[in-house]
Amino acid sequence: MRSEQLLNALNDIDDSMIAETNPFHEEEITTPVLQVTGGTGKGGKRKMRKSILLVAVCAVLMFGGVVAYAATGGGLLNIIRHKGTDGDGETTVEYQPLEQTVVPMSDLRGEIQNAPAEIKKQVDEFNAIPEMERMALSTMPDVLTKQFDTLEAAIDYIGYDQLNYPKLNYPMEDVHIDMLGCETANGYSLSTITLDSMQQYREGPIRFCQTIATIFTENANASSAMILAMSEKVKLAEEQRVVNGRTFSILHTSDPDPYNEGAEVLDTEVFTTDNNVVYLFHISYDEENRADAEAVIEEWINSFSDN
Repeated sequence: MRSEQLLNALNDIDDSMIAETNPFHEEEITTPVLQVTGGTGKGGKRKMRKSILLVAVCAVLMFGGVVAYAATGGGLLNIIRHKGTDGDGETTVEYQPLEQTVVPMSDLRGEIQNAPAEIKKQVDEFNAIPEMERMALSTMPDVLTKQFDTLEAAIDYIGYDQLNYPKLNYPMEDVHIDMLGCETANGYSLSTITLDSMQQYREGPIRFCQTIATIFTENANASSAMILAMSEKVKLAEEQRVVNGRTFSILHTSDPDPYNEGAEVLDTEVFTTDNNVVYLFHISYDEENRADAEAVIEEWINSFSDN
């Protein structure tokens, strides 16, 4: 699977958002794809085996259930199958929020307001490199990544008063913000912003959970969605939960464990929307620590609902 091959090439959880060309049919995707990586395969840690794609989708043929939700956080969870001629097709799962998800740049009052100028400088320096040398680089100059020591520092950097980022009491492994720049009539600005944190919720075996908050500004210029890409062979199960009036769209997947023959890797993704921000929670586990993972999922949902 192409997304698995790309993720397996990454070496550490500190890897930031990677801009990648569209791995699907061009008629389905209208903007560049941003890919967020998960963990690592070293020291008992495991990479996130799915690609998380933040894209603007246009005229995509949807398969699967489509349900409208009146409660806060509602969204459409759709499954899109891509049959492969070689027996290795792909599945994408799209979460399309029903609520408006545009946050004006003017509502972001932190130091992030300086990011467009930094990205413009990156782009200018990149364009000054001879074309043949640019083609050999994997850098995407219109993506700016900033690492933070604490979640609070990252939240302050964005400065969005209505950012209700869930906080779990587990050791923090990584906190970073990825920002996609774009040109506008008034100069350079930001199109998409993601705040990504990874925490270790279990020591033996080591297991991680990840929260990603995505902000689409007025410069996104399209109906935005969050998409997970995975092998067609992955088993899927969907559910919806309403907790304290908030709707959570939940996806459970299972896949053969590449490191343990006969075993399966289990993953759960939880989606919701709040104050125009799209949230995704990812957790990976195996059958032996399923109870631990389910407790963390409930903790995340309840923590979010209490904000």
